[in-house]
Amino acid sequence: TFDKCLFAGNYINTVSGWFSGERYEEEYTFISGENYRFINTKFINCKVSKHLLNVTNSVIRDCEIKNCEGLNLPCEYLFHLTDTVVERTKFIECKMETDDDNRSLTEGGILMVERGKLSDCIFEKCSAYGNSNYGSYASYKMQIVFACNTTVMNCNFNDCSCSSYDSHEKKVKSYIVGLKNAISENNEFHAC
Repeated sequence: TFDKCLFAGNYINTVSGWFSGERYEEEYTFISGENYRFINTKFINCKVSKHLLNVTNSVIRDCEIKNCEGLNLPCEYLFHLTDTVVERTKFIECKMETDDDNRSLTEGGILMVERGKLSDCIFEKCSAYGNSNYGSYASYKMQIVFACNTTVMNCNFNDCSCSSYDSHEKKVKSYIVGLKNAISENNEFHAC
């Protein structure tokens, strides 16, 4: 159990390459595992190259996640949660941006919840941006929240954005909340 903990600062290493310049350590996940409880915990200014949290059978309640970033992500979500309940948590100015890899489909976002519950949360000024070396010939699916077999209720989304290159003759499917076999109730969207 993480109760009233503070995780602050940059936990990711940078690596330099002869031709590529400085990049972040690949595939870096900050916390991964099962049966965690995050209560009144803060994540401030944390940077990762895969997931900040990749947890299963867990609870995230009354937490604050602020200025956290996913950098050079390989089509991922900043948070990948399975069978997890997220309640009364604030996501403030979190962002993710995929790397410029060669792929025809780029997808990702801030929060992916599978078979869980997301309720009474606030998403403020969060953003998800997709890149691809294929540029306008790629397809994009960017989301702030992707809920699969999950209930999303009583959440507020304020000044959030999802964007990507314009796809040439393909659909850009970017959503603030993407649903797959999920339920959305009483959510509010302002200036998104």
